[in-house]
Amino acid sequence: MKYLISGLLAALLTSLAIDVQAQSRGFSGLYKDRAGRMEVTIGANNTAAWGVDGERGAELDVKANTGWAFSLGYNFDNHWNLSWATDYNDAKYSATVVNEDDDRVGINHKLSTYNSQFNGTYNFFEGAFTPYVQAGLGWSYVDSNISGPPQTGCWWTWYGYVCSSYYNSYGTNEYSYSLGAGVRYEFNRNLFVKAGYTSMWLDSSEDIRYDIGRLELGFML
Repeated sequence: MKYLISGLLAALLTSLAIDVQAQSRGFSGLYKDRAGRMEVTIGANNTAAWGVDGERGAELDVKANTGWAFSLGYNFDNHWNLSWATDYNDAKYSATVVNEDDDRVGINHKLSTYNSQFNGTYNFFEGAFTPYVQAGLGWSYVDSNISGPPQTGCWWTWYGYVCSSYYNSYGTNEYSYSLGAGVRYEFNRNLFVKAGYTSMWLDSSEDIRYDIGRLELGFML
């Protein structure tokens, strides 16, 4: 993650140098040519701490953590953008599990979270600096990375009868939706930066919601 952040800072400083040179040659920096162009962003996402309370005292508490984010989008005009975005986070968590005998078992591990969504974004201004709002719909996968008791399966193959043991890890794959807002600044025709905050909801019985802050460096094609 530190290499990702270092790379983003290096690219940001380079883009600032390019922008200073462009303005020294008489360019205003108020670019208005997003329309009809593709864009790619890479960045860091920080997921705030969140938790879930279950039945009979079961609970899950997830720590705040920083992961990575990527998106690919298209600007229909200077205001409207449609993109596909994905991000990943691997946060520490503590959980209390209650078994059939009402015994409480404590678990400390890492929770892997993958989000993949299609986002519609509206940029309020046409110029280089603009606030924006966005709404997203897609799916999310949450994996506890905890293996359950081993299970053995057997089946026939062309070379004989085969048995193999495997471990189950609790995970859930859910539809998800999000709402977010932020600001965007274009340094020149090709490079820009975005900073935003998004709330994500999972369509599950546990009523899962978590908040994500993002810092992204973008390239218009």
